[in-house]
Amino acid sequence: MRPGPAFNRRKEADKKTVDWIIEEVSGRDGEREARRGLVKEAIDAMSLFYRYKKLAAKNKVKYRFAVEVARRLEAEHSKGLERFGTRRRVEMERAMERAMEAIPSCYGGDHSLCKTHSLVCRHPKTWKPSSLSKPTRGNIKLNASDRKELHAIMQHRLGKTGLEKTRKGTNSNKCESVNRRISKSQPKNLTRSRTLAGRLASAIHSSNNGVGLSIAMKRYAAGIPLSKHSPTVRVLQKMMKRQRYKRAYKKEEGTKTRARMNVVKKFNAYDETREQGTYKSTEEDAGKGRRRSARRRVPRVNTDHMSLIV
Repeated sequence: MRPGPAFNRRKEADKKTVDWIIEEVSGRDGEREARRGLVKEAIDAMSLFYRYKKLAAKNKVKYRFAVEVARRLEAEHSKGLERFGTRRRVEMERAMERAMEAIPSCYGGDHSLCKTHSLVCRHPKTWKPSSLSKPTRGNIKLNASDRKELHAIMQHRLGKTGLEKTRKGTNSNKCESVNRRISKSQPKNLTRSRTLAGRLASAIHSSNNGVGLSIAMKRYAAGIPLSKHSPTVRVLQKMMKRQRYKRAYKKEEGTKTRARMNVVKKFNAYDETREQGTYKSTEEDAGKGRRRSARRRVPRVNTDHMSLIV
C-alpha cells in the first residue's frame, strides 16, 4: 500500500516538530546534532504507535465487515426464497447473481445498482449495516483484488452450488431441533430396528405440527380419539398455545432487532476488553517467596438462646 497525502502531511509535521524542539532545547550548535538524533528516535516511536493504532482499527473493521457480509448474504437468500420459492431455481440464481454485483458498491455508498439488483436494499428503504460502526458505513472502498476476493466468498453462499445445498431454506437451528427431537424418540444407546421408521416419522410429525396437536392427531388416526371434556385435551391445548406464542414471538421484528443489538453490544464489549489487555495477578505463588497469610476467622457467638446472668 502506497502512503497517501495524509501520511506525507504527517511526515512534514514531524520534521517541523523536530526542528522546533531542537531550537527550543539546544542552546549551542554542538548540542544540536546530538539532540537531533534523540528527538528523531522519539518521533519514530510516535509514528510507529500511530501505525499500530491504525492497523488495529483496520483489523477491527475487517472483522466487523465479515460479520456484516454474512448477515447481508443471509438476508438476500431469505428474501429470494420468499419471492421465488424452492422450485423456480433459474430465477433464484439470476437474482442472486445480480445481488452479488450490487453488494460491493452498496457498502461503498453507491446504491444505484441496489434499486434493480438487490432484494433487501431497495428504494425507499436501504440496507442498514448495523454490524459496522457509524464512521465506516458507506465508506468501505474496495479495490480490484478486494472485489475479487469478496466475490469468491459470496459464491460460497449465493453461487449455484451454494443455492443447491440450501434450496430448502433450512439452517443449523432447524436441523439441530429435528436431531434433538429424533434423539428423544430414538436414543442412541438403544437399538430398535423393527420400530425405527415409525419412531422417526413420529418425531418429524411432532416437530412439524407441535407436540400437543401431534398427539391428538396420532390418537385420532389410531382410532382412539380423546374426549372433548377430557382434562388431557385442556393440557394439550395449553401446550399448543404456549408453543405457538413462542414461535410468533421469535418471528417478530422487534425480537430480531433486539437480538441484533445484543450482538453489537457484545462486539463493543469485546473490543473494550481487548484494548484493556489481560489481567495478571500481582500475588506471588505459594512456593516462591512470601505469600499472604490466611485470614483468621472470628468465632461467632450466638447469644439468642443464652440466659442473661445478673
